[in-house]
Amino acid sequence: MEKNRKPGERVTVILRDDRRCEAELLDANRSYDLSLLRLVKPGPYPYTPLDEKVALQLGDPVLKLGHPLGYRPGRDPVVRLGRVLYWGDDSFVPDCLISGGDSGGPLFDLDGRLVGIVRNDTMPEIIPETIQKCPDMARRVGRFCAYSTNSLIRARMDAMRRGEFPAFDLTAMANLRKATGTLPVERWSQGRAVLSAFRDVVTQARSSVVGIQDGQDVVALGTVVGADGWIVTKASQLPAEPKCRLPDGRVVGAAVAGIDPAFDLALLKVSATGLRAIEWADQPAPTAGTFLAAPGAQDLPLAVGVVSVPRRDLPGPFPTRIDPPRKRPAALPEVIGSAVQGRGYWVEFVEGRAAAAGIQPGDVILTIAGDPVRRHQDLADCVKGHWAGQRVPVRVHRAGNTLEFTMRLRAEGDSSSMSLRADDFPTVFEHDMPILDYENGGPVVDLAGKALGITIARVGPHGCMAIPGDCIQRLLPDLKSGKLAAHWSAYREALALQASPPTPPSTTQPKPGKAVSLTLDELKQKLTERAERFKSLLVEYDVVSEAHVEPRLLMA
Repeated sequence: MEKNRKPGERVTVILRDDRRCEAELLDANRSYDLSLLRLVKPGPYPYTPLDEKVALQLGDPVLKLGHPLGYRPGRDPVVRLGRVLYWGDDSFVPDCLISGGDSGGPLFDLDGRLVGIVRNDTMPEIIPETIQKCPDMARRVGRFCAYSTNSLIRARMDAMRRGEFPAFDLTAMANLRKATGTLPVERWSQGRAVLSAFRDVVTQARSSVVGIQDGQDVVALGTVVGADGWIVTKASQLPAEPKCRLPDGRVVGAAVAGIDPAFDLALLKVSATGLRAIEWADQPAPTAGTFLAAPGAQDLPLAVGVVSVPRRDLPGPFPTRIDPPRKRPAALPEVIGSAVQGRGYWVEFVEGRAAAAGIQPGDVILTIAGDPVRRHQDLADCVKGHWAGQRVPVRVHRAGNTLEFTMRLRAEGDSSSMSLRADDFPTVFEHDMPILDYENGGPVVDLAGKALGITIARVGPHGCMAIPGDCIQRLLPDLKSGKLAAHWSAYREALALQASPPTPPSTTQPKPGKAVSLTLDELKQKLTERAERFKSLLVEYDVVSEAHVEPRLLMA
């Protein structure tokens, strides 16, 4: 609740049928981020019971409903599937994907019973620590939130009715951070144990998935729609000279037959035999909550989830040309640490694409893109002349061994999984699978392994847009005919304009810094983590790998 809101003030509540109702603020509890509103006009109104007896256990499936990125007329509340990672007396943490606009929203069990509402992003410290240690998971998950239980809400409703406005209490958040007993990571919604349960679902469909390559890098996925070499993919991620990595590992050149700008779809033709065309589902309009999987090149799915928003037609206008992804100079990797004199750069904190590449706290970075890294400035210098999205080699020292990784460079302020287009496709359905940007163009299958459509864009931390299969099939004749080939020519010309290398940023006119977004509690947490890591630094480097370096010098 906004700090300037006071009891008695009026706000507008939008119901599911788009009715706008006036409501009065009765009171709030800032410690648990709760507020109590009363609809002014008499009902009846649709409601859900607040049952104090409803309880969850670790691993239980739950459904998040809300309006991520804000309320949008014509879009039903967005459904996301999660599992309970932690359960306590007054709070719990599921791994549902969320975004701005979800705050205060409800969580339900699979029987449709309310089990809690969003509180804030406080959670047991072991959860982000677990994510940090699992690069594959780090690429998929977003920020999780704590939820207030029904019993906690009920216990504070009487006080809020009386308008008591209790003082803010940090005890609840402090206790939650210290909590233990979380769900093992392999049982999270995108954990290996859960993905393994969908292995048979994607077995046949994954033989219809190809990788679209720009040189050696996969920039998108493609879906085989004809055994004679026809493949659909996301148009705006195509390179000028696309190649396809086929399911059997062969890499072949691909010709682009045509592009449809409205759907951002491209049709490719490859000279290859023995391909398996995707099998489309008979039901073109899956209902919300339908279980889904995203096949990839491996035997396990890339991700699993549910239909978030049923099929709907969007009003437009729709693009009439395809613009290539705007190339941006690479930003320095997301690591913080300090120099180890004559050795490298010791990593204290790592996140984002650097963590996804395999870099861990305690590593000593030796080189990035072939350039030595000895100080923080070297992190920026080694990526000058590179574009965001490029992959560069990284060498690190870890526990006496030298390891090599490949890291995908980021742009300043870039999210590795968000697409540029969102609500401007003619017909879509939405799902909550955490598909990455270079996995757009791959199929979305139901539990029978039949394709419902293809993922066309990751529109936010909460999920993706998908083009229904019947829309794709209707476009194929025009794409094959050559009628839409001119869009490909225009797109290639636009790509050619981006071919020049990035201009290194000026050193005489530094850009103003960005405001730090950390809260005071988050800053305290990071300082605590720093102190704890310093305790182990002397042991790691003095005893194991850097015995010839004076420990106090390492600490500096």
